[in-house]
Amino acid sequence: PERGVINLDVLTIPNNANMLRIEVRDHGIGIEKADQKKLFREFGTIRDPVSKQLNPNGIGLGLWISQNLSDRIGGGIAVESEKGEG
Repeated sequence: PERGVINLDVLTIPNNANMLRIEVRDHGIGIEKADQKKLFREFGTIRDPVSKQLNPNGIGLGLWISQNLSDRIGGGIAVESEKGEG
Protein backbone atom coordinates (compact mmCIF):
# COMPACT_ATOMS: atom_id res chain seq x y z
CA PRO A 1 0.00 0.00 0.00
CA GLU A 2 1.04 3.56 -0.68
CA ARG A 3 1.98 5.73 2.27
CA GLY A 4 1.09 9.38 2.49
CA VAL A 5 1.60 12.21 4.91
CA ILE A 6 -1.05 14.17 6.77
CA ASN A 7 -0.03 17.30 8.68
CA LEU A 8 -2.14 18.74 11.49
CA ASP A 9 -1.34 22.21 12.82
CA VAL A 10 -3.17 24.03 15.61
CA LEU A 11 -2.43 27.75 15.64
CA THR A 12 -3.50 30.58 17.90
CA ILE A 13 -5.11 33.61 16.32
CA PRO A 14 -3.25 36.84 17.09
CA ASN A 15 -5.32 39.22 19.25
CA ASN A 16 -8.01 36.55 19.85
CA ALA A 17 -7.20 34.15 22.67
CA ASN A 18 -10.60 32.44 22.28
CA MET A 19 -10.05 31.24 18.72
CA LEU A 20 -7.84 28.60 17.13
CA ARG A 21 -7.01 27.82 13.53
CA ILE A 22 -6.75 24.11 12.78
CA GLU A 23 -5.11 23.17 9.51
CA VAL A 24 -5.09 19.69 8.03
CA ARG A 25 -2.78 19.20 5.08
CA ASP A 26 -2.24 16.08 3.01
CA HIS A 27 -0.22 15.21 -0.03
CA GLY A 28 -2.89 13.35 -1.98
CA ILE A 29 -4.03 13.66 -5.57
CA GLY A 30 -5.89 16.94 -5.12
CA ILE A 31 -9.47 17.97 -5.80
CA GLU A 32 -10.66 19.89 -8.82
CA LYS A 33 -12.13 23.35 -8.12
CA ALA A 34 -15.56 22.28 -9.39
CA ASP A 35 -15.68 19.48 -6.79
CA GLN A 36 -14.47 21.40 -3.74
CA LYS A 37 -17.88 22.75 -2.64
CA LYS A 38 -19.31 19.24 -2.96
CA LEU A 39 -17.08 18.14 -0.07
CA PHE A 40 -19.37 19.91 2.39
CA ARG A 41 -22.63 18.39 1.14
CA GLU A 42 -24.33 15.42 2.75
CA PHE A 43 -23.15 12.32 0.91
CA GLY A 44 -21.80 14.40 -1.96
CA THR A 45 -20.15 12.61 -4.85
CA ILE A 46 -17.04 13.58 -6.75
CA ARG A 47 -15.03 12.02 -9.53
CA ASP A 48 -11.56 10.69 -8.85
CA PRO A 49 -9.32 13.05 -10.85
CA VAL A 50 -7.06 10.19 -11.93
CA SER A 51 -9.44 7.35 -12.80
CA LYS A 52 -12.44 9.63 -13.53
CA GLN A 53 -14.55 7.11 -11.59
CA LEU A 54 -17.52 8.50 -9.66
CA ASN A 55 -17.44 7.69 -5.97
CA PRO A 56 -20.82 5.90 -5.77
CA ASN A 57 -20.88 5.80 -1.97
CA GLY A 58 -20.44 9.52 -1.58
CA ILE A 59 -17.95 11.21 0.67
CA GLY A 60 -20.02 10.85 3.80
CA LEU A 61 -21.11 13.22 6.50
CA GLY A 62 -17.86 14.15 8.25
CA LEU A 63 -17.14 17.46 6.55
CA TRP A 64 -20.83 18.37 6.41
CA ILE A 65 -21.08 17.88 10.19
CA SER A 66 -17.80 19.75 10.76
CA GLN A 67 -19.02 22.71 8.72
CA ASN A 68 -22.32 22.86 10.59
CA LEU A 69 -20.63 22.71 13.99
CA SER A 70 -18.10 25.32 12.98
CA ASP A 71 -20.83 27.65 11.71
CA ARG A 72 -22.78 27.28 14.98
CA ILE A 73 -19.85 28.44 17.08
CA GLY A 74 -18.95 31.34 14.78
CA GLY A 75 -16.09 29.65 12.96
CA GLY A 76 -15.56 28.55 9.42
CA ILE A 77 -14.22 25.71 7.33
CA ALA A 78 -12.66 25.80 3.89
CA VAL A 79 -10.69 23.70 1.44
CA GLU A 80 -7.73 24.69 -0.70
CA SER A 81 -6.61 22.18 -3.29
CA GLU A 82 -5.47 21.86 -6.85
CA LYS A 83 -5.73 18.82 -9.04
CA GLY A 84 -2.53 16.84 -8.82
CA GLU A 85 -1.17 18.74 -5.82
CA GLY A 86 -3.10 17.51 -2.78
